[in-house]
Amino acid sequence: MLSDGQQSLFYFALAAAVFDLERDAVATKIKGFRGEELRIPALSIFGIENARLSRASIVSRPPLMRS
Repeated sequence: MLSDGQQSLFYFALAAAVFDLERDAVATKIKGFRGEELRIPALSIFGIENARLSRASIVSRPPLMRS
């Protein structure tokens, strides 16, 4: 089982690999793809959030226990 951080990194690495594959397919570097028929977006944006610093996680955090 992967931790939350490992899952996030795995997902990001997987998405980046798909983008690299798509770019190579359009550039006809990979046999079997018709690059002239493929279109890729001019701009791709990745949104990355640090859950530890998000407002929702700060608000929902239980109060500190004092003894």
